[in-house]
Amino acid sequence: AINATMSGFLLEKQFTCRWEHLHFDKGVQNMDGSTALKFVRSRHSETYGTDFARSERQHAVLSGIKDKVLLLKLIEKADPLIQTLANSLKTDIDSELIKKFVSKRPDISKFEIKNLYINEDNLLKQSTSYQGAYILIPKEGNENWTSIQKYIHDNI
Repeated sequence: AINATMSGFLLEKQFTCRWEHLHFDKGVQNMDGSTALKFVRSRHSETYGTDFARSERQHAVLSGIKDKVLLLKLIEKADPLIQTLANSLKTDIDSELIKKFVSKRPDISKFEIKNLYINEDNLLKQSTSYQGAYILIPKEGNENWTSIQKYIHDNI
């Protein structure tokens, strides 16, 4: 019966075990992994709760990780770091290949994180799915990805 009268965040709010209120003061924040994950996954903010805002939060965390790696000079300590990561991550890239990559690009300070925003301001428009859900589709029409592919190709 509750599903018939509520959906989305209104429905989620009925089950307080499924959500948590997050608050961050303005300015630089030091976060552990759990807090950073909550930050980038957070939704439903009245002022900053869109999927596009989540993308910006993810970028902020990645930039912070890059800055911390530079500050701590972790690339210079790559061998033990790679071994630690190898024990914690599942990947099909072996540690020797990672070491080879790192040795070819030793100046991480020149690494660049690029953002390409694909949204209603440039390439997408609002629509609804066959089931009536709110979705975004290419401005040229459903399944026409040409301009999005060109935008990505031209900007990377």
